[in-house]
Amino acid sequence: MSVLHYWVVVPAAGRGERFGAPLPKQYSPLAGSTVIEHALAPFLAAAAVDSLRGLVVVLAAGDSRFTRLAVASPPLRSPLLHTTTGGATRAESVLAGLYALRALGALDTDWVLVHDAARPCLGQRELQALLAAQLSPDGFNIGANCGEAGGQSVWHAHIHVIPRFAGDTPHPRGGVRHVIPRLRDY
Repeated sequence: MSVLHYWVVVPAAGRGERFGAPLPKQYSPLAGSTVIEHALAPFLAAAAVDSLRGLVVVLAAGDSRFTRLAVASPPLRSPLLHTTTGGATRAESVLAGLYALRALGALDTDWVLVHDAARPCLGQRELQALLAAQLSPDGFNIGANCGEAGGQSVWHAHIHVIPRFAGDTPHPRGGVRHVIPRLRDY
């Protein structure tokens, strides 16, 4: 099965005060690059991009360092990479990232991964294992509503594609309607 699509928010607005360096931790050098570039790498690698819808790096107001990084500049900048300005706290920055995703087309039902810019140790294998375990369905229910008697109020093509995971319901049967318990008897 293929992996479902996902989005990523990378809070990068921290000042790194506890880190005690002259610049924020995410911009500190590490193995020939910066911490933030290492943090972004597994998401922007070819295998992850196949199912990545977009990635928003949430920067501090006035941050001019990010745009000077190789990962943020042509020709390396991915069209999936976006930035927005964060808030005074990590929670405010994550929220700003979620609002930015919505502006890019993310839906309330989409998967969003949040990964701090100052955490460079996530590898490609670990990310792929996470995606395979959490976002790779074992099967799908596919159904269509056609006509007023089928639940449509306006004629249009309306197709449900519902991912199913082994064990997500005790006795899988009955198609699309039985996937959502509150709709089983409609």
